[in-house]
Amino acid sequence: MVALEGNVAQKRKTLIVWMLLFVATCAIYSIDYHPSRKTSIISLLNKPLVVIDYFLSLLGSPIIRLSGISSLVGLLIFASCLFFAFHFGKKIREHSEAIPWLSIGLFSVLSALVITLGRWEFGAIQAIESSRYTTNSILLLIALVQLGQLFVRGKSADIKHNYKVVYRVFAGVLIGIIIVNSGQAIAQSVSALPYKQGGQDCLALISYLEPSNFFNNSPESCLRVLTKKTWLVREGAVILDKIGWRKSAKNIEFIDNKEAVFGYFDNPQTSQKPLKLKKNATVKVAGWAALPENLQQPNILLLSYGNQKTFFANAYVNLDSGDIAQTLKSQVYSNARWAIAFSTNNLPIGQTEIKAWVYNPVDNQFVQLRGGAKVTVEDEE
Repeated sequence: MVALEGNVAQKRKTLIVWMLLFVATCAIYSIDYHPSRKTSIISLLNKPLVVIDYFLSLLGSPIIRLSGISSLVGLLIFASCLFFAFHFGKKIREHSEAIPWLSIGLFSVLSALVITLGRWEFGAIQAIESSRYTTNSILLLIALVQLGQLFVRGKSADIKHNYKVVYRVFAGVLIGIIIVNSGQAIAQSVSALPYKQGGQDCLALISYLEPSNFFNNSPESCLRVLTKKTWLVREGAVILDKIGWRKSAKNIEFIDNKEAVFGYFDNPQTSQKPLKLKKNATVKVAGWAALPENLQQPNILLLSYGNQKTFFANAYVNLDSGDIAQTLKSQVYSNARWAIAFSTNNLPIGQTEIKAWVYNPVDNQFVQLRGGAKVTVEDEE
């Protein structure tokens, strides 16, 4: 838009500035960039329908998130975009008001194309479910609504009325769908918040988390909330800490608190004799955890074994605990229970004790819950 205004010298300067910004952006993005996959033109040509389906599903995802239907809606959106681009592009000087919206629409389409080139192999379902791509697609809808308004305004009085009715119906339905989808997205975000907060805590404590099978592969891993590539989280945390953008917690004291109650390790109860387990078996542990009422309650609980000063697993502290809230006389503790199942592959062969801990950020301490589970892991014969 800016490049179309001013005299020749001004246009040239503006284009040079934008080109330099583009080159600078590419240069910054390429720093330490090591793609694990490379897009092949041949593979794109071999599966054109899959590529097109991904692209159209990406455009239709802000309206509906159903496989097949989303691509049909995307086709309608893309066709509308082409129509308006052709209509206003024929006499662009006469339609200067449309230039900003055409630019936004073009940006959205090009962004969708770039995303498609890099992600089409994951299938259309990934385009539908990945909400981080929705912003670019919504920009196209916004542009279409504004271009539609300009299109109707430019018609003669005798046919403007019919176009105006169609436009209002279309805009009303579109706004209604976006409001409904936004409500669903907000509800999903609220339900996912405890897990995201747990992931944030794990990122801060990442130097104390073992590269265990649980943290690398379990769906309950607080690192996998951030990304399934847990190695990338660890490498990224080191880089962020090194450049000073984020500081990981260090020199944390381990406290075996015998005075204050920070929770209990309820299940399994093994005070009499150790629980015998086979290698590759699954064991479920549970209990409740809390910090003093005036502190932020823990999002996660961490598990260790023996005298280890690192952790092999986590559990989310978000299960209903009305009985605990009633006992402690505070609703702060209404979701203080936790439970997690994990493979005994995370434990050493022989007898050991599983311990549960919560992190107290105010005093920079790991505080052990009362109780524990004594287990004996036996190797498979």
